This record gives sequence, structure tokens and C-alpha cells, in this order.
Amino acid sequence: MLFSEIVDRLRKKSPEQQKSTKQESVKPGVSLWKGEIPVPDTVDAIRKAYVHKDDLIQLKLAQENLRNAVHVEVGCGGGIGDGVMSIRYARLIAEAFPAKQVELLANKALRGCQYIALPKNCFFSSDGKASPREDGRVHINLYSIRDIGLMSKVLESHPTYTEHDFSSIAHLQELGINVKKSDIEQSILKFPKELLKKTPIEFDFMLAPDAKEVEVSNSERSVKSFSLSEWDAILTHVPSGSKIAILMGNAHPLYCEQMYALAKKHAASGGFSVERIETATLTDVIEQVLRAKTFIGMDSGTTHLAYEVAVAAKDAGRMMYIKELFNNSLFPETRYALRGLSSQVQVLLYTHRTPPNPDDVSQFLFGKEKGQGVFEKAS
Repeated sequence: MLFSEIVDRLRKKSPEQQKSTKQESVKPGVSLWKGEIPVPDTVDAIRKAYVHKDDLIQLKLAQENLRNAVHVEVGCGGGIGDGVMSIRYARLIAEAFPAKQVELLANKALRGCQYIALPKNCFFSSDGKASPREDGRVHINLYSIRDIGLMSKVLESHPTYTEHDFSSIAHLQELGINVKKSDIEQSILKFPKELLKKTPIEFDFMLAPDAKEVEVSNSERSVKSFSLSEWDAILTHVPSGSKIAILMGNAHPLYCEQMYALAKKHAASGGFSVERIETATLTDVIEQVLRAKTFIGMDSGTTHLAYEVAVAAKDAGRMMYIKELFNNSLFPETRYALRGLSSQVQVLLYTHRTPPNPDDVSQFLFGKEKGQGVFEKAS
């Protein structure tokens, strides 16, 4: 199904059906996001809100230059999460132009990830830097949102796409590439069947508490992460007999060490087991995440990668679940929270200005064995 067809179908829905149901309050400081990112009334509205007029000029030139270009560079952002979201659309450019070489400018950690599925004519840049402009080479950035006013007007209706999706779809349309719903839902990863056979599920919960960016003052953690005192209260609710793993991050190693020590303390008194997981590459991260029934993460590149693992695992016959703890004081959930395209995903929104109630968070994380629909109330 083409994206334009999705829009046409939505336009036939009643106003009541199109009414936004973005958030549902649970208790002060905590809410569940339903993940229903609005689809605008027309594809033209996407263009106006998500492709700045300066970008339209550049994209028009890019479309003309693509006819003669032999090499296309696609900017995929600086972070791991940005890269994961952009690769889905960058590889569509490679599929649309199989005779051209498509180079991805992405975070260096993504370059050596062996499970990312790319077309034969698509590859990662060796240094992630754009080359000097020259004949036969075109550079494209998929994500740019500059007209905030128009963007806000667009975000009023229905289903589950992020700002990254809209921006990329609009840019690809300007390049003459139609995007299908199946393209958006597909994981960027692909697993050989033997990988799942040799990687059994060993943990009920895998927790990745670390996140990059925006450090708390006088603290060894990101604002995106919970404090140790908050985790201290949450971990008292881990079900007895559970097996949990702490995925150690590299952004704040001291915080992760303290988190692991805290989990061990609660394991001793709470009747559950805990294992420490170290990884050196994103390939390692993927293989470790496959060992968990439920992955719990913050707003981080690791969590975005875990989402791709869950979708790819489902395609290979394994169900796993993702629960994201998203601090929307920093960035809007419409931009970076996991999408609601899968019943395997739930997202809990909170703000650090109003700390979440540990009991509510515990119920969200441990109160259900698995997700039951998209971002529904956890209690």
C-alpha cells in the first residue's frame, strides 16, 4: 500500500475517528503514549510541514542530478538512534536506483554491524563525513524539520509514524520514490535462522539503564535515565524467580556499575537472579538482546536498535517485547519515541520535572508478561 493511499483512506474517516488520542494520564508525572502520530490530510501538507522551501530547491536539484550521478551520499544523523531511523529510508534510495552507489553517512558504531540488511549497491561511509561536492556525486539529507508552526498544524489526526518517518517519506517523494506501508514496517535487520537456534531466550527482562546526552548536574548519568534512588524503589517489584540482565552502557560506566550493584542487592533479597552483560559492538548488543523475552530501555540508540531486533526476530519466528521509558521533557515523543507499529511495544512517558511514581513504573515494567496492544494503559 502506498503512503498516499493510506492518507486517502484516513480522509474518509469521520472526525470522531480522526480525533487525536496521543496521551492518557495515569498519575501525575506518568502517562502512556498510544503512539498515534497524526497523518496529515494531504501529501502536500506533509511536504509543506516537513520539507522546508530551501530543501525543496535542493531536492529538485538532487532529483535532476540523480539522472547523471553515479554516487549518492545520504546523511543519516550523528547518533545511533538517528542512524537506525534513517537507514530504513536510505536503503529505499539504493533500491530505487540500483545502478548507483549509495553511501550512508552514519554513526561509526553502525558501520560494522553485521546484521543490518543493505542492498548490494548500498554501504556505510568509512569516516561518516560528506565528500566535497563534485560532478557525479549527490548528497541528500532525509531529516529536516524547520517550519515548526506548519508542523504543529499537521500533528492533529492519526496513526503511527514519527516526525522522522514523515520527513523521510516527504523527501523520498520529492525524489520520485513512493514509499509503501510495508517499507516502513520492515526491520533494518535480518537474522540467519541459525542465529536464533544458537541464541535461546535466557532472561525474562533485560534492562539497559544508560543513555547518552544531557548529563544531570553533579551526576554520572543522563537526564534520560532514572536516578539510582528511583531504580532502588522500582527493583523491589521484580517478580520472584525472574531472571534479569543489566546491559552495561559505555556513556556512563560508573552509573551502570552502580546500577548493577543495586540490582544484585535486590536480587539477594527479592528471590531473582541478575547477570551483567558487557558488549563491545552493536553486533554484540543485538545478539545479547535476542536472549531476552522483554527488553527495557530509555530514550537511547540502544533501545531503537532493540526495537529493530524485536521486529526482525518476529519475522524469524520469535516474539519478544520492548518497554521504553521516555523522558519527554527533552524531546517530544513524536520525534524519538518508538513507533506503535507493533503490539510488541509499549512506551511510558514521564518528565524529570515531576518524577514518576515508582509503583506506576514497576506496574508498567513487571505487571504484565507482555504487551497487549500499542502503548495501552499499564495498570
